[in-house]
Amino acid sequence: MKGKFLLYAELALIITLFYFGNFGTIFSNPSLAIIFIAGIFLALWAFYNLGLDTYTPFPEPKKEGKHVQNGAYKYIRHPMYTAITAIGLTLLLSSATFLSAVIYLLLLYVLDTKASLEEEYLVKIHPAYKTYSQKTKKIIPFVY
Repeated sequence: MKGKFLLYAELALIITLFYFGNFGTIFSNPSLAIIFIAGIFLALWAFYNLGLDTYTPFPEPKKEGKHVQNGAYKYIRHPMYTAITAIGLTLLLSSATFLSAVIYLLLLYVLDTKASLEEEYLVKIHPAYKTYSQKTKKIIPFVY
């Protein structure tokens, strides 16, 4: 139940950021455009690495899913959350309101909580995940 709540909260926060975001500002500012497009490409790359047999939007992994450690997952454990973080940042910076900042901070909290819950499940299903998590950063490469 907690996993579904986190997914729905994540979706609501992302949709709200898109509502407040200003695409004219994003695509007229080269820095924002690069971060936004990089986020899209990272999400697609991560989805490609996982494949349909392993991907699920919920933190509970598929029982028949595999433990992916290649592609984007070689550098970060949750590249899709990294992509959402990057896209959300560009949406925040394009509107730069107090409300957008609060929504973005809530999104970061939800993504981190969801990633932690997902990792609890992954350690149980894939024992090698613990070693992988000790050598690979969670969401921000080389930082966190």
